[in-house]
Amino acid sequence: MENVFQELASSANETISQQSRRRFHLIQQYIILSDMDSLVEEVHEWARDDTHPPAPQFLRYLVHLLLFLQASGATSK
Repeated sequence: MENVFQELASSANETISQQSRRRFHLIQQYIILSDMDSLVEEVHEWARDDTHPPAPQFLRYLVHLLLFLQASGATSK
């Protein structure tokens, strides 16, 4: 399954390549791949991004997502 996401990210079609790097798409990718620890690290980087800070509502969504993952035991971080 990782190959599918790698192909999307390296697509010759610029639109597909750009969309594969959008935050919601990355969240979906990590959930599909069951890579919650990487998701937590990515969210941490987004929260600390001074050049492109996440919108307050998106941050709220991320906090709820992380709390859910932690409560469900899906992440070790």
